[in-house]
Amino acid sequence: MPGLIYPLAIFIALAAGWLLMAMAGHDAFSVYTQAFSKVFLSWHGLSETLVQAVPLGMGALGVAMAARLKLWNIGVEGQFMFGAFCATGLALYLDTLPAVALLPLMLVAGFMGGGLLAALCGLLRARLGINEIVTTLLLNYVVGLWVGYLVYGPWQALGSNVPETTEFAAAAQLPVIFPGTRVHLGLVALLIFAALCHFFLNNSVWGYRIRACGDNPRAARTAGIDYKRSVLLVMLLSGGLAGAGGMLEVSGAVHRLQDGTTPFFTMTVFMAAWLARLDLAGILVAGFLLAGLQVAGYYMQFMGLPSALVTVIEGVALLSMIAFEPLRLNALKRAGKGA
Repeated sequence: MPGLIYPLAIFIALAAGWLLMAMAGHDAFSVYTQAFSKVFLSWHGLSETLVQAVPLGMGALGVAMAARLKLWNIGVEGQFMFGAFCATGLALYLDTLPAVALLPLMLVAGFMGGGLLAALCGLLRARLGINEIVTTLLLNYVVGLWVGYLVYGPWQALGSNVPETTEFAAAAQLPVIFPGTRVHLGLVALLIFAALCHFFLNNSVWGYRIRACGDNPRAARTAGIDYKRSVLLVMLLSGGLAGAGGMLEVSGAVHRLQDGTTPFFTMTVFMAAWLARLDLAGILVAGFLLAGLQVAGYYMQFMGLPSALVTVIEGVALLSMIAFEPLRLNALKRAGKGA
């Protein structure tokens, strides 16, 4: 029973998309067949899916990191954009540095930018008890407006009517790892970050403390674990992962900062984390599948369908998973009593 919950949620979401397409007069079977075959059965579709999977996977890792402490980081979009902003500042003003020095500096700047933004919300939660859902969500709008001001104002490319910066210098661009595609070194960075997160949570003292606080905060406090410090640390890491994802996106995929840089919605990264049930290796798989759905949405637009259809499918899937979660927990409880 528990193993069928998430596939059933995906099936319901695809069925909802099927119904909407049928109501609009489209052949849903043909649309799904063509879109997903172009994504998963062609090299171009697969390569674009890998490009989309990098920022989505980094955001989902950040969500999962905070969720291990029962914290809900709704601000991954804002942290992503802030990390992209910090990395862009170095790319624009330190463009004379060689790539071997500039790229690591940009990655650190992106990580620290997103991390400090999330740590601020963690501080408000730890010291004042302010719910992190509210603070992280509201900061999304603050960062979005700040980035919009820059790309429409002082950072806008000269002579351009598009809200974006000038293209980064070659030293600030992540190299392509598969010639003829847009797949960049950020894919390798995603795998490394996932491995580091797994090691940190499962093989370090701080990781044990985070898991202990998440499982039973009262028992953790009784054992002498500083819960407030754990909140600050996990929010710093959660936002840092999202911010590093922003750096990988602007440096590897678009090579500039743009208005609306985020290639995903908070809902999408939450769904990737929950499909994997916060398992870091599973997040890579779920991120790849959801990235494929995003790319399939681009093909659907060429067939005359609105881009919002993918958002509807994702929303129905997430709502279905939330609705079915009590069934999964009850099934696990019954299985435990039977044992």
